Amino acid sequence: MDVSADSDETRNLSSYDSAYGEEVAAILADPAIQGVVEGASARFADRFYDTLFHRDSTSQILSRLEPAEVAHLKHRFAQHFAMLLSPNLTQYAHYSWARKIGLVHERIGLDLPTLLEAYHSYQDEVLALVRTWRPGDAHCGHREVLVSALLRRTMLDMEAQSLSHDEAHGKLSAIISRLTRLVREAANSADFLQGCVDTLARVDGVDVCLVARPDAQGLLRVEVIGGAGGIRYLDHIGSAGCPPMRVRGRGAIANGTIAHAWRDGVPQVCAAISLDATWEPWQAALADLSLRSVAAVPLIDESGQSFSLLLMFSRWPSFFNAIARWDMLRHVQQLLGHAAVRIEHGAVLAASQRDIYRRRLRDGAVRMLYQPIVDLQAGTVGHLEALARLVSLDGTMIPPGDFLPALGNNDLLQLFELGLRHVCRDIHSWRDDFGGWEPSVSINLPAHAITDDAYRDVLFETVAKAGIAPERIHLEVLETQDCVSFDERKDRIMALRKAGFRVVQDDLGSGHSSLLRMNAIPFDGVKIDQGLVRSAFEDPSRALEFICHLTALAKNFGITVTVEGLEDPALVEAAAVLGAEQGQGYAIARPMPADEVPQWRSQFRWNVDPKQPCTPLGAFAGYLLWRQQHKALEHWPELVGHFVRFPCAVQRYIDYHGLHGTALDELLKENHAVASLGAADPAFQQTGPDLKVLLGQQWRQQRAIEKIA
Repeated sequence: MDVSADSDETRNLSSYDSAYGEEVAAILADPAIQGVVEGASARFADRFYDTLFHRDSTSQILSRLEPAEVAHLKHRFAQHFAMLLSPNLTQYAHYSWARKIGLVHERIGLDLPTLLEAYHSYQDEVLALVRTWRPGDAHCGHREVLVSALLRRTMLDMEAQSLSHDEAHGKLSAIISRLTRLVREAANSADFLQGCVDTLARVDGVDVCLVARPDAQGLLRVEVIGGAGGIRYLDHIGSAGCPPMRVRGRGAIANGTIAHAWRDGVPQVCAAISLDATWEPWQAALADLSLRSVAAVPLIDESGQSFSLLLMFSRWPSFFNAIARWDMLRHVQQLLGHAAVRIEHGAVLAASQRDIYRRRLRDGAVRMLYQPIVDLQAGTVGHLEALARLVSLDGTMIPPGDFLPALGNNDLLQLFELGLRHVCRDIHSWRDDFGGWEPSVSINLPAHAITDDAYRDVLFETVAKAGIAPERIHLEVLETQDCVSFDERKDRIMALRKAGFRVVQDDLGSGHSSLLRMNAIPFDGVKIDQGLVRSAFEDPSRALEFICHLTALAKNFGITVTVEGLEDPALVEAAAVLGAEQGQGYAIARPMPADEVPQWRSQFRWNVDPKQPCTPLGAFAGYLLWRQQHKALEHWPELVGHFVRFPCAVQRYIDYHGLHGTALDELLKENHAVASLGAADPAFQQTGPDLKVLLGQQWRQQRAIEKIA
């Protein structure tokens, strides 16, 4: 409790003691006065609200109330008026009652200037009542005492109601400050969004807060929800037979709050759901939940398009129309939009499905699959990547792309610990049961985990307890746009390496920051993003150029290169030709349970020779390297002539398959004939791209034949 605040309040109330003393109580106890009050309170309540109904600033607010609500407000106001003239009223009871009345007025959007203006008529009515009282000659001074007391009582009333407004606005500022901290610290989508809705649900008057995203059909799927009525909202809306809300539709729905917000990218407010025809499909269900108004805040991506919606429901009509809360909505849109853009979201995931995934994780329903990683130069297998799967109740395995977006930071830590225990146990099993074979195993680590002491403790304790050499554990750090400084990350990675663990940067090439980190932080290895590799199926020239340059860049730093996403034997050969040390992908092996790994290893045969390409893509990769070597000699023309006489990778490919006299053979001869003129020669610059196009076409034709076969 804030003692200073209490003392201030007590001091403020004590200044009104004279309005509640025995003398005033005795005067107000006069039956003549109470008789006047009893008849006047209801009439004054009618006149007071009639005045509000005729003011532009308040008529819209009151028109959104149902007749029963207006009648209830009038009744409470009449009670309040009668209380003001009660002989038994104390300043503390009055203050508490007025604070509650002020809170009601604030929540339905009656602003302070309007209330203060209305209170002038309130005072006039009170004074008019006093003037109708005719005290006897013995009490002629009582009228002045009573007038003074009642004026002070109305001043206390206004002060209390004003304070209710001020405190409500102060709480909004605190909410914005809390959201600002969340945005600054945002790293995990699930935790960030849940933190946002939980924070916004703490706004007095907000009963349900949720974030939803549309699926491919434009139907909104609730991803996270908070508020006192959040769970009940999900259960009731689902069981009431309401149609899914949508961002696109026909008829009235197309012009509704949600569709407008999504389409225009501007927060929209429905002040009275029961009076808005576009909410007709949900009116009954929301009325059952006593939800009367809603705000829809679109979150905007970098291109200015809506990608998610924040919805807040209140049991108060006009709640979001108040100026302070409208300003809050705009501020929230900017804060959440900027943070959400830089956080990975994945596919749309319903809140109910998130809960299922988290429960399965808490139940320990995690299984590790292992995908072999092959030495592309020697063809040996001494390394595996551990890939986590959740096991559903029916036994099917859920891929990480489905369940990871549901997990918060604590969940991710639990997943890491469970996965690491599985890895340590499986390494023991392979060593003990299969002739002492003890491969190293990579396990994925969230980017923020590098600087998180909890992950470090789990790592060191689990590996030490299992008796596994740290050198056997490789930590793959995922690409991120985190705001942790390079220096701090560098120190943590150096500490892990000093302890014997190897740290690998995952997804090299998926973003500019990954290249910066490779330059600034001493990784043991890098994995080239599989998205780059798979792009070879659309544009082999561009994909292999990327792999070629990224491989050379990493090797210049003395870092081991692993190429992921090798889903075609020709890609495996091309990666080997380009000099990558390790390769991984379906063309080598699919992920498999731990007990299947030894048998796969015993049957694995390596048939790739980087010096003798057998596929068009391998020859393509060889030609890229040949071009680099040719360009490096451009300042020594006499050496270029000797260089072009030796068979290149494309020539060896032609010789291997007996393709002499083909269009490829003729084009290669033409290319080499002009190569001695230098890399800038127009004929050489033309025949080089033609050669790559032809090799790419041959690879596609080869793949098409294999698919038919």
